[in-house]
Amino acid sequence: WNPNADNEVDALTVSGSTVFAGGWFTTIGGQAIPYFAPLDFFTGKDREVMQARINEVFAKGLADVEAGFVTKNHAHIPYFFTGSLIMVDGRRCLIGMGTDITEKKKLQEQFLRAQRLEGIGMLAAGIAHDLNNVLTPILMAGPMLRVRATDPLDQRLLKTLENSAERGAALVRQILAFAHGTTGEPRLMQLKHLARDIVEMIEETFPKSIKLDQNFAADTWPIRATPPQIHQVLLTLCDNARDAMPRGGTLRLRTSNHRLDATQALAIPGARAGNFVVIAVEDSGTGIPPEMLKHVWE
Repeated sequence: WNPNADNEVDALTVSGSTVFAGGWFTTIGGQAIPYFAPLDFFTGKDREVMQARINEVFAKGLADVEAGFVTKNHAHIPYFFTGSLIMVDGRRCLIGMGTDITEKKKLQEQFLRAQRLEGIGMLAAGIAHDLNNVLTPILMAGPMLRVRATDPLDQRLLKTLENSAERGAALVRQILAFAHGTTGEPRLMQLKHLARDIVEMIEETFPKSIKLDQNFAADTWPIRATPPQIHQVLLTLCDNARDAMPRGGTLRLRTSNHRLDATQALAIPGARAGNFVVIAVEDSGTGIPPEMLKHVWE
């Protein structure tokens, strides 16, 4: 790269590389590319950082930087670049090398996530013990209040209260198991029974402006899972759907059977071919902000 050539690269022969040409990336092999602007590979803040590092090479002779390399699909691939100052025919020029560090970034994110989970586990253990102390009086008071309550509506509300407290106690046990590095034993269960509890809670606690549309297939296969975990996942999805519909809307719950073949399984990381039950939670709300999509599985 010659700084006196209007930020353009003079004729280069590149083999098996992808370069920016005419506004789009073009894969070439063994042919000359007359001109392209190095900074066209980058946008926004990365472009400014790259320009600063290029200037640093010509000032100090060496520089390196991490930046997002823009592909022809406008995706940003993390790269680590190093640049050095060389002399070509008496001219000061830059020679650089870039390395795709996508996998390195993924490993770093996994490590940081593991550290966060370890910290969360320690915090959760303490919270779970305190929460258990809060739930115990509720669980004890429920049966006593039921003896005194004669109104059918009061009985129904008490039943909801007891069920919620029991689920809370189950959640405490799950949190403690997570904190101690263990999980509950999976068992065969009918998803439709657990879904019925979710529907009951939605009907009693969600705003009336939210319409519930449910379709639990009668022939839904039993699944092997830990009930409190499935209940927590479904309830969290429904709560998020409610929050995404502040002015009301429709919440749809569906179950269906699905046979995943080997070809389909290859397209899903960690999947295997076999029989599965699909649980669908949909809403007519505002959707998930793009910046939150990468955190949905955390």
